[in-house]
Amino acid sequence: MAKFTKKENRCKRCKMHFERCICSEIPELNLATRLALIMHYREVPKPSATGPLALEALPNHRFFIHGARDARVDLQPLLDEPRRPLLLFPSDDARVLSKELLEEDPRPVTLIVPDGNWGQARRAVKRIPGLEQVERVVLAPGPPTRWGLRAEPTLDGLSTFEAIARAFGVLEGERVQRELESLFDKMVQASIAARGAAPRIHRNDVANAKTPPLEILYQDEALVVVQKPSGSLVHRGWANDEEPVLQQLRDQIGKRVYPVHRLDRATSGALLFALSAEVCAQLQESFDAKTVDKR
Repeated sequence: MAKFTKKENRCKRCKMHFERCICSEIPELNLATRLALIMHYREVPKPSATGPLALEALPNHRFFIHGARDARVDLQPLLDEPRRPLLLFPSDDARVLSKELLEEDPRPVTLIVPDGNWGQARRAVKRIPGLEQVERVVLAPGPPTRWGLRAEPTLDGLSTFEAIARAFGVLEGERVQRELESLFDKMVQASIAARGAAPRIHRNDVANAKTPPLEILYQDEALVVVQKPSGSLVHRGWANDEEPVLQQLRDQIGKRVYPVHRLDRATSGALLFALSAEVCAQLQESFDAKTVDKR
């Protein structure tokens, strides 16, 4: 999103440049549902982090920072409250967040959302005591992001703020979702304007262009390997209007997919995807340990 500039040039609340401050646009949504955001300490000061702005609109929130040396996140007081904790995180045992799921337990919900990049969120869920016992949910399939801010495979490529808005749409109704999404749009437009570029909505269906199916080189119950064409992006980015390989493969095989590694846009070759977050993590560890032989 916005280029990083000195903190004194930015509003401390919305993190926008002072001349583009959007604090007057932030609604105050006092709701039954509580948001608990877990964020890596390195992400907190970044103006590109979208989760903290959601906290500003939801005063009935809890905020936890993890990852710093000698800092311990204690979620037990949160889990001891007479509320239903739900962790918004993709995993094999996650259930779709729906009205039917909410009807199973009448308690008000505390929605726990790990923020940051995919690696930071995954480590938070694995390492913070108490999260392993929290019921996990995912969003139902929906429209792609309008802006294409996120280059991660989680939550179907949505930014943290977009994911929170859609989850609160289920938990609190469409009006709340619209108010949150309207604030997010203003944040994005202010950020893009700060870069000297005109605001531009990302669209997934430009000219309804049809993309030929990907060539699948290998597939089993855990893995898929495809031939990535030269000129194709693995993830959605700022300026690309074509459908990236991640979304193409997901739609082609009808399953959520997790890219294990990346190839540059101009590079063609075999691209490995996992069919679960757990397998993806194991394979990425193998790549990091250089136990994978690539030719």
